[in-house]
Amino acid sequence: MRDDSRPITGVLVKPAGADCNLRCRYCFYLKKKDLYPGGRRRMSRGVLEALIRRTMDGGAAVVSFCWQGGEPSLMKQRFFEDVVSRQRRFARPGQVAVNSLQTNGLLLDDAFCGFLARERFLVGISIDGPRDLHDRYRRTPGDRPSFDRVAAAVRALLRHGVDTNALVMVTDRTVGRVGEVWSSLRAMGLRHLQLIPCLELDPSDPSRLAGHSVRPDEYGDVLCELFDLWVADFSGGAPATFVRWFEALLFGYVDLPVPLCELCPVCGAEVVVEHNGDVYSCDFFVTPEHLLGNVLRDDLRTLLANEAQRSFGARKARLGEPCTSCPWIRRCHGGCPKDRDRDLGDHGRTAFCGAYRRFFEHADGTLRRLADDWRRRSPPPPRPGGREVTP
Repeated sequence: MRDDSRPITGVLVKPAGADCNLRCRYCFYLKKKDLYPGGRRRMSRGVLEALIRRTMDGGAAVVSFCWQGGEPSLMKQRFFEDVVSRQRRFARPGQVAVNSLQTNGLLLDDAFCGFLARERFLVGISIDGPRDLHDRYRRTPGDRPSFDRVAAAVRALLRHGVDTNALVMVTDRTVGRVGEVWSSLRAMGLRHLQLIPCLELDPSDPSRLAGHSVRPDEYGDVLCELFDLWVADFSGGAPATFVRWFEALLFGYVDLPVPLCELCPVCGAEVVVEHNGDVYSCDFFVTPEHLLGNVLRDDLRTLLANEAQRSFGARKARLGEPCTSCPWIRRCHGGCPKDRDRDLGDHGRTAFCGAYRRFFEHADGTLRRLADDWRRRSPPPPRPGGREVTP
């Protein structure tokens, strides 16, 4: 039998499931609690052991573990000490495990930050910009604001020298305030940014977008404005502030593999592991029909290679008109499949199609110039600032 399995390059793990100590009004994952009703969701030692053993056993020379939620820091520092210990135990000679933690920061104290620094965790912290913008949607269960506690976590992370990204949710409130978001995050010392456009449907009327969603045409304006700020901030031919999406695009402009799934021709190279060991095709497709197996009984390489996951990944490349004749298709590759499901015009293409067209018409010439500059300097391959800690 032909072995179509491939080395595991990374897994995204939900050690506390959808449990969280915030009630962000735009969160898509809180409703995943319904998949696992009753009590707290916490990864057991047995599941953790199976997850790390199977991942390292089938893994590449460098394997990425991205710890997400919900809120993964609910597991406390001790859990992540166990993570590191087991990774060292199961690593083959020369094999390296790289850890990232996507968090709201509320539970990060000095001791936790010191541990993250010593073990070289990359931390993505969710912060949406200045106080009023952040606190609009990122609220506690008691409907209290969270900005001050998040800002304190940022200060602690940077004080300990932790490699830290800002994960910014782009909502209806971001529109027209991109410069403020940029300035506020830089003033806090954050120089690595990731953008996630909020695109959710109104639960009372699925034919409309939820009020907190960014409108696709407005997202194009956000991208263009942020791009101009990013380029204006270059120093010595290199960005002084790193924006993940723009730098991932640059990989494609210099004919290198793009390290961001939404900009790749196919997806499905990484799976999601829930707190009980259940394995799903993707963070945005944690649904019964996309359940692949469980780490307690299944080999991860086999799950990655099975027909269900291959079909899921290949779905991304199934595009019709106008995508196939679009001059920008080799740059966006149709975007993330989840955003095709939210195309209210029912065109079968990403809801952000117009935004991407607007952006590439605005930025293509500059991106080509930056690519030419990079080729002339012939440095090592470009590395996206701060690396990716969320799909």
